[in-house]
Amino acid sequence: MAHGNRWIIVVVLLLVVSLVFNLGMLAYAAGASLLLLAIARWLTMHWIHSLTATRECNRLVAEIGDKVAVNVKVENSSKLPIPWLLLEDLLPRRALAISPPSLDVQGTRIKLSMLRGRDAKVLAYQMDCNRRGYFQIGPLVLETGDLFGLFRRYRVGAEPVFLLVYPKVT
Repeated sequence: MAHGNRWIIVVVLLLVVSLVFNLGMLAYAAGASLLLLAIARWLTMHWIHSLTATRECNRLVAEIGDKVAVNVKVENSSKLPIPWLLLEDLLPRRALAISPPSLDVQGTRIKLSMLRGRDAKVLAYQMDCNRRGYFQIGPLVLETGDLFGLFRRYRVGAEPVFLLVYPKVT
């Protein structure tokens, strides 16, 4: 059971107990808490569904030594601002774990941001291709939630693309 759902159940039980035992202030507090939880849950769902993302790569076929630029644009189609949004463009672990890495990333693939209504943010980074291989770039994972930390939602924003790195032919 999700963390936020447990809070709703607890507040509903408090509301029922307060109504059964005629505890007016507790009923008022439980009702206000239930309303606050409902609004927080609705906002979280609204925020995650109002996001769209697109990915642009300057090339999908490269040679060792080439640079590949990646731009991921995330747009908020709603009029409501999103107070916090975590963007993470995933790369395969095997491309980053070896020293030197197969794909050496310059820039950031992770960004925590606020997104105003009808606004957009761009996540831009470059990769140096150090080894041959077939690498998945993405997907972009979006995460947002309410300001109380009770409800969180995750979504894939942009589907992955694939980069083919050939050995340098001399």
